[in-house]
Amino acid sequence: MLKENTEQTETIPIVDVERPLALPPPPPEDEWRPIPEHTNVDDFQSVQESESKMKSLIQQTESLQNKEENFLQVLKALEQNKEILQQLQKQNEYITEALQELNVEQGNLEYIMKLLAANHTWLGLSYNEEDNQWKWEDGSLPSPGL
Repeated sequence: MLKENTEQTETIPIVDVERPLALPPPPPEDEWRPIPEHTNVDDFQSVQESESKMKSLIQQTESLQNKEENFLQVLKALEQNKEILQQLQKQNEYITEALQELNVEQGNLEYIMKLLAANHTWLGLSYNEEDNQWKWEDGSLPSPGL
Protein backbone atom coordinates (compact mmCIF):
# COMPACT_ATOMS: atom_id res chain seq x y z
CA MET A 1 0.00 0.00 0.00
CA LEU A 2 1.17 3.44 -0.84
CA LYS A 3 1.06 6.26 1.63
CA GLU A 4 0.26 9.69 0.49
CA ASN A 5 2.33 12.59 1.62
CA THR A 6 -0.03 15.05 3.08
CA GLU A 7 2.46 17.35 4.77
CA GLN A 8 1.75 20.98 4.39
CA THR A 9 4.29 23.76 4.66
CA GLU A 10 3.57 26.86 6.58
CA THR A 11 4.76 30.26 5.32
CA ILE A 12 6.07 32.60 7.98
CA PRO A 13 6.25 36.25 6.99
CA ILE A 14 9.59 38.03 7.67
CA VAL A 15 9.08 41.17 9.59
CA ASP A 16 11.71 43.88 10.01
CA VAL A 17 12.26 44.07 13.72
CA GLU A 18 14.47 47.18 13.61
CA ARG A 19 12.74 50.49 13.71
CA PRO A 20 13.79 53.16 11.19
CA LEU A 21 15.98 55.92 12.56
CA ALA A 22 14.18 59.03 13.58
CA LEU A 23 14.92 62.26 11.69
CA PRO A 24 17.13 64.73 13.52
CA PRO A 25 15.38 67.61 15.17
CA PRO A 26 15.12 70.80 13.13
CA PRO A 27 17.77 73.46 13.80
CA PRO A 28 16.96 76.27 16.16
CA GLU A 29 15.45 79.37 14.66
CA ASP A 30 18.63 81.47 14.98
CA GLU A 31 20.52 79.11 12.63
CA TRP A 32 18.16 79.92 9.78
CA ARG A 33 19.26 83.52 9.47
CA PRO A 34 20.56 84.57 6.01
CA ILE A 35 24.29 84.37 5.24
CA PRO A 36 25.78 87.85 4.83
CA GLU A 37 26.77 88.72 1.27
CA HIS A 38 30.26 89.95 2.10
CA THR A 39 31.16 86.44 3.22
CA ASN A 40 30.68 85.07 -0.30
CA VAL A 41 32.77 87.90 -1.75
CA ASP A 42 35.49 87.30 0.82
CA ASP A 43 35.51 83.61 0.00
CA PHE A 44 35.67 84.36 -3.73
CA GLN A 45 38.57 86.77 -3.22
CA SER A 46 40.29 84.19 -1.06
CA VAL A 47 39.93 81.62 -3.84
CA GLN A 48 41.30 84.11 -6.37
CA GLU A 49 44.24 84.86 -4.10
CA SER A 50 44.87 81.14 -3.70
CA GLU A 51 44.83 80.68 -7.48
CA SER A 52 47.20 83.60 -7.88
CA LYS A 53 49.52 82.19 -5.23
CA MET A 54 49.36 78.78 -6.89
CA LYS A 55 50.27 80.28 -10.29
CA SER A 56 53.15 82.13 -8.66
CA LEU A 57 54.33 78.94 -6.98
CA ILE A 58 54.14 77.05 -10.29
CA GLN A 59 56.18 79.79 -12.00
CA GLN A 60 58.79 79.69 -9.24
CA THR A 61 58.96 75.90 -9.52
CA GLU A 62 59.44 76.10 -13.30
CA SER A 63 62.11 78.77 -12.82
CA LEU A 64 63.96 76.56 -10.35
CA GLN A 65 63.73 73.61 -12.73
CA ASN A 66 65.20 75.75 -15.53
CA LYS A 67 68.00 76.90 -13.23
CA GLU A 68 68.67 73.29 -12.26
CA GLU A 69 68.89 72.27 -15.95
CA ASN A 70 71.25 75.18 -16.66
CA PHE A 71 73.37 74.29 -13.64
CA LEU A 72 73.64 70.67 -14.77
CA GLN A 73 74.64 71.78 -18.29
CA VAL A 74 77.32 74.08 -16.87
CA LEU A 75 78.54 71.29 -14.60
CA LYS A 76 78.78 68.91 -17.58
CA ALA A 77 80.69 71.54 -19.59
CA LEU A 78 83.08 72.06 -16.67
CA GLU A 79 83.76 68.32 -16.48
CA GLN A 80 84.48 68.24 -20.22
CA ASN A 81 86.76 71.27 -19.92
CA LYS A 82 88.56 69.61 -17.01
CA GLU A 83 89.26 66.54 -19.17
CA ILE A 84 90.47 68.72 -22.05
CA LEU A 85 92.70 70.70 -19.67
CA GLN A 86 94.27 67.48 -18.35
CA GLN A 87 94.97 66.33 -21.92
CA LEU A 88 96.53 69.70 -22.78
CA GLN A 89 98.69 69.56 -19.65
CA LYS A 90 99.99 66.12 -20.68
CA GLN A 91 100.72 67.40 -24.19
CA ASN A 92 102.48 70.42 -22.70
CA GLU A 93 104.68 68.14 -20.56
CA TYR A 94 105.53 66.03 -23.61
CA ILE A 95 106.38 69.11 -25.70
CA THR A 96 108.48 70.57 -22.88
CA GLU A 97 110.48 67.34 -22.61
CA ALA A 98 110.94 67.24 -26.39
CA LEU A 99 112.13 70.86 -26.36
CA GLN A 100 114.66 70.09 -23.63
CA GLU A 101 115.99 67.17 -25.68
CA LEU A 102 116.26 69.40 -28.76
CA ASN A 103 118.15 72.01 -26.75
CA VAL A 104 120.62 69.34 -25.61
CA GLU A 105 121.05 68.13 -29.20
CA GLN A 106 121.51 71.69 -30.40
CA GLY A 107 124.17 72.23 -27.74
CA ASN A 108 125.98 69.07 -28.86
CA LEU A 109 125.86 70.14 -32.50
CA GLU A 110 127.12 73.63 -31.64
CA TYR A 111 130.00 72.10 -29.70
CA ILE A 112 130.94 69.87 -32.64
CA MET A 113 130.71 72.85 -35.03
CA LYS A 114 133.05 74.89 -32.80
CA LEU A 115 135.53 72.02 -32.70
CA LEU A 116 135.42 71.66 -36.45
CA ALA A 117 135.80 75.39 -37.04
CA ALA A 118 138.68 75.87 -34.59
CA ASN A 119 140.67 72.74 -35.34
CA HIS A 120 141.14 70.57 -38.31
CA THR A 121 139.43 67.53 -36.85
CA TRP A 122 138.25 64.68 -38.94
CA LEU A 123 135.49 62.55 -37.43
CA GLY A 124 135.27 60.04 -40.26
CA LEU A 125 132.05 61.70 -41.42
CA SER A 126 131.88 63.10 -44.93
CA TYR A 127 129.23 64.89 -46.94
CA ASN A 128 128.45 63.45 -50.36
CA GLU A 129 127.04 66.12 -52.64
CA GLU A 130 125.76 63.62 -55.21
CA ASP A 131 123.59 61.79 -52.66
CA ASN A 132 123.03 64.92 -50.59
CA GLN A 133 123.82 62.81 -47.49
CA TRP A 134 126.32 62.56 -44.68
CA LYS A 135 128.05 59.17 -44.45
CA TRP A 136 130.62 57.56 -42.21
CA GLU A 137 133.85 56.42 -43.72
CA ASP A 138 132.54 52.85 -43.90
CA GLY A 139 129.54 54.05 -45.98
CA SER A 140 126.90 53.73 -43.25
CA LEU A 141 124.50 56.56 -42.49
CA PRO A 142 124.76 58.42 -39.19
CA SER A 143 122.03 58.01 -36.58
CA PRO A 144 118.86 60.02 -37.35
CA GLY A 145 119.30 62.17 -34.25
CA LEU A 146 122.70 63.47 -35.34
